[in-house]
Amino acid sequence: LREYSIIKIDYYTPFLSNVLVEVYTVTGIKIDKLHSSSVPTGAHSIYWNANNHSSGIYIVRMTTSSFTESQKIILVKFPLSTKI
Repeated sequence: LREYSIIKIDYYTPFLSNVLVEVYTVTGIKIDKLHSSSVPTGAHSIYWNANNHSSGIYIVRMTTSSFTESQKIILVKFPLSTKI
């Protein structure tokens, strides 16, 4: 059995921004940096490959020069059979 844990994270920037997106445990330990660069105005998506992390609660934090926003996510892993 294999587990697949890819999380899509959507966000919007109202203007050209340097964006930093990181994932933290609920105890505040940074476990992944998902994005760190300039993005244009508009809707964007990034993906978190959580295959190496346990089921649980995580915090995704997006930081720009003008604001910081955090969102709690719940990662629930289900084993998937490789047979179709």
